[in-house]
Parts: sequence; structure tokens; C-alpha cells
Amino acid sequence: MTASTRVEWLTLRSAGLYCIPGDFYVDPTTAVPRAVVSHAHADHYPRYCHEVHGTPETLAIGKVRYLANAAKEPQPHVCGERFMIGPVAVTFLHAGHILGSAQVLMEYAGQATLYSGDIGFDNNPTCAPLQMPTVPIDLLICESTFGEKEHHPTPEDALRETLEAAGKRHIIIGTYILGKAQRINRILTDLNPKLQVFVDRNISPIHNAYSSLGTDPGLHKLYRREDTKRTQGQWVWLLPPQKMTGFHKDREYYKVFASGWNKSEKSAWLNGQ
Repeated sequence: MTASTRVEWLTLRSAGLYCIPGDFYVDPTTAVPRAVVSHAHADHYPRYCHEVHGTPETLAIGKVRYLANAAKEPQPHVCGERFMIGPVAVTFLHAGHILGSAQVLMEYAGQATLYSGDIGFDNNPTCAPLQMPTVPIDLLICESTFGEKEHHPTPEDALRETLEAAGKRHIIIGTYILGKAQRINRILTDLNPKLQVFVDRNISPIHNAYSSLGTDPGLHKLYRREDTKRTQGQWVWLLPPQKMTGFHKDREYYKVFASGWNKSEKSAWLNGQ
């Protein structure tokens, strides 16, 4: 970026990335009067904020997940719709990460800045694919959590390997309740529509939110032990990772954890035991 394209209307403050002329924060880390949020994951969606701009899906999921701590004045905008916050033009572009996830394009004083948030380049059946901007970008602010990751199997291949490795054992998958749980469930349904998938009570409301927003999270039932006893053949149970500790020594199940990290000694997308 040359001096002629220096963007001086964005700055970092204690609460995060701040747009000076628009008087708003992007994915702030603490409560602020006005925020623009990229998606509903906890590390991006601020609680206790007053005015919050986001996609309709992000705001709806945020309300389900954060309840009274969600946006007090939600301001929904569909991707591709240009809207103004003060003198700043803002446009959401699909991020391909989870349902409702968006990149934030900000235009002011003849300059354009793109904040990527979390983005996904692969085929995710539970959200719209990554959308590229159609205007020249002067400044790109891009997340790079997995910037140095090695190649690992696709989620589809990893789940196929898990089903094969489990044999006849039932499977427990520890997974983040928002985004990954719905994607895993959908892939399992696509791979084997006859496979019964049970979901933990903390995951079920997010599944229901996806369904209400027109996105199929896959065939599933709320986990009840009595239902598992009546289920013929193999079944899969999706639950939050912290709940897997109680099954550490249980050999009845084939246990895996779904992670976005590279397949290495430290972690794996699906690493079973």
C-alpha cells in the first residue's frame, strides 16, 4: 500500500477496529454503542451492544445463542446491499464460513477497505460460498488463523474415514455448537441418509435456527438415551467438546473431535480413539 492509498479513517482502539467517520466498531471485543459484526461466533459477536449491524442470519442466530445479551437494536442487511452508517458506505459480502457470515466492505473518501472476518474457500453445504468484491480494494484486513496449516483431508473424507474406522461402534463427535455441528450433520446425512444422528441439547437450538432460516442442517434427533436404545445399527452423537471428558475411558464409543487445525501431532480435523 503506497502513501497515496493510506487509509487514515480506520484505527485500533481497546475495543477493536474502529471506523472514525462512521463512529462504529467492526467485531468489537467489548460492548460498544454501535457495531458491525461479521458473524455469530463468540469471538466476533459482541454482547451487550446497543446498535448492531449484521446479516439477518447472524442477528437471528445471535438472538438464539446470546439471548438477552444479544443486540438491543439489531439492524439487518442482506449481502450485496449497500447501506450507510453516517458518511461511510458498508456492504456485506458472503464469507463462506458459517450461515450468515460476511466480509465487511467499507467505502469512504474514495477509498475501499475490506475486513474479511473468518472466511472459507471450500464447499460448505450450510452457507453461501465466498463472495469476491467487485471494486478495487485499498486495504485488506484478513484473518489468518490457519495461515500456516498443512494440508489435511476434506471434512467429507475425514467423516468417511471416521465411519470406516469406527466399525460397528457408535460414534461421539465433539464439535463447536455453531457452524461446525451443522456442517458435520449435513455431511453425514448426505453421505448416509439412513445414519441416525443425535445432537446435544446445546446444539439443538442452533440446528433449529438454521432450519428456520431455510438452511437444512441434516437429519437429526435430540439426544435421549432411551431413543438410542431403540435405534437399530450404528448412530452418531454430536456434543460440545467439553462434554467429552466424561467419556475419556469409555471404550463403548468411537470418539473424535472436529477441529479446524491441521492434521498433526497436536491436533486433527477428526482424530479418533
